Amino acid sequence: MAADELRLDTQNGLSPYFREASAGNRIVALHSQDDPQVKALFSGLESQPGEPCTTLVVIPVKAIQADDVAGFVLCGINRRRPWNEDFAIFLQILASQMSSSMAAAVLVEEELRRSRIAAEVAAKEQLKLEEELLYHLKRAKALNMRFTEFAEKSPISIFVLDSEGRIIYANDLWREYTGYSLPDDTPMGWLSILDMTQVKDVEGMWHRLNVEHLPVAYETRLIQARGKEEPPYVMCKSTCCTRIQV
Repeated sequence: MAADELRLDTQNGLSPYFREASAGNRIVALHSQDDPQVKALFSGLESQPGEPCTTLVVIPVKAIQADDVAGFVLCGINRRRPWNEDFAIFLQILASQMSSSMAAAVLVEEELRRSRIAAEVAAKEQLKLEEELLYHLKRAKALNMRFTEFAEKSPISIFVLDSEGRIIYANDLWREYTGYSLPDDTPMGWLSILDMTQVKDVEGMWHRLNVEHLPVAYETRLIQARGKEEPPYVMCKSTCCTRIQV
């Protein structure tokens, strides 16, 4: 009667009785003395010690939903213990307890499955973000290299400030022309190259550029410049980069 696999859509062995228990969601009792087909199921069974079993019961075990049968328990009944309503109630209570345990196991398994899926999704998302970050960093590096190459070959003085007014880049022509020493982390330290009469006006231009985010163009005067006997006037044009796109 034992089988590694039992298909419920056939008429073989216990399949019809499993289907009956599942469809009615109830315990099904099988008596060998009442049905030749049931009697054939007992062939080869031995009861040690004691008299041969003549009654089997099929107990459906539910999982979570009322109509969701997760499995079956097959019990042989002692022929000296009569099958009656009290015995059936006892097995129903047993089935209910087994169903509760099964439901808890299914819930834990489902939670573990969801956690595993969530972890896999998070890992894939993390990998995707890392790949995107690496791509953007490489592109930003390439853009920065192109800008640096352009600035160094440019015939005009170029310097770049952060939001605090610190110089984060200046091409060779700007450094040579102004004589300003780099690196210098002093906020707005570059104002020292201006004629004192020009500082207030340039600070106003900086406010417009850095706070109002408006491009500015103005003329100012330096204290000194390479190759100039008199403090020179220079034309300045500045643009604020509020967002860097890579």
